[in-house]
Amino acid sequence: MKILFVRINDKIGDTVIETFFYRELKKLFPQSHLTVMCCGNKELLRQIPYIDEFIFLPPGGLGKIIAAFTKTLYIWKQHYDLLISLTPHWRMKFFNAFIRANRKEYFDVIKGAHVSEAYSQVLKRLGKEKIDTTYELPIPNQVQKEVDLFLEKNHLLGKPFLIFNPAGGDPNRTLNQLQVQQIMEQLRGTPVVLLNWQGHYPTTFPEAISWRHASILQTAALVKNAAYILTVDTGIAHIAEVFGKPMTVLFSLKHYQHEPMKDISLLTIWGPRGSQVQKLWAQESVNQIPVAAIVSQLPLPLQ
Repeated sequence: MKILFVRINDKIGDTVIETFFYRELKKLFPQSHLTVMCCGNKELLRQIPYIDEFIFLPPGGLGKIIAAFTKTLYIWKQHYDLLISLTPHWRMKFFNAFIRANRKEYFDVIKGAHVSEAYSQVLKRLGKEKIDTTYELPIPNQVQKEVDLFLEKNHLLGKPFLIFNPAGGDPNRTLNQLQVQQIMEQLRGTPVVLLNWQGHYPTTFPEAISWRHASILQTAALVKNAAYILTVDTGIAHIAEVFGKPMTVLFSLKHYQHEPMKDISLLTIWGPRGSQVQKLWAQESVNQIPVAAIVSQLPLPLQ
């Protein structure tokens, strides 16, 4: 059985959420050949043992258009038993029309339900009754060793520490330097690893250890070792859920302004799940969330 799964974005969070879908799909069709066509996150996707083949599109611009056309020709020559795709906008409708498949399944967000339920509904329509929606992300031994060396160098190996991720993919989901500084002042005495991807934040904060120039797998291994996660709404929150980490997540509802729902039900749909997850939100920017409200959620001192 040949299956093609088409994903049209390169968001880390979506990639993590989809790990359960690939696993459950393989349980349902253990002899199938699963091909995933996607735009990015090669490093994460290659760790998922249920995918047999990848078709990667390059990012952006004319190159992506040419590559997409070339890949479409390749796919058109194939004949799939099953195509699975997000409910398509017009470009995806056009693309999917070229795919020869005996059956085509689409899914979209279900109002008031976590996005994983949309994936589950597809599995149910295909005949899967019992569905395990827990995510998984295997960490290669070499990657874990690299992170252990970092922790040992900074005297954190085997000790509780907090990961603070203040930056998201847009300004509304990114804490400014003043907000970060005020939070860090409240964390004096607490070992903190600051995810400082672009070096936007000073490295002189008391107790803060800057985490830069790391791969997403290395960051996942770091999250696996942390005692607590404080993060804006981004893929780090979903990685934290993989490892069952307690966390506080900061949301901007404006980030979801393209969604049909405009209220805090969005936090249920797109946020991480579990009783250990604390959610704080603002209508516009995460910088509107009071520092006192953020710090009050943290289980200090760390255990």
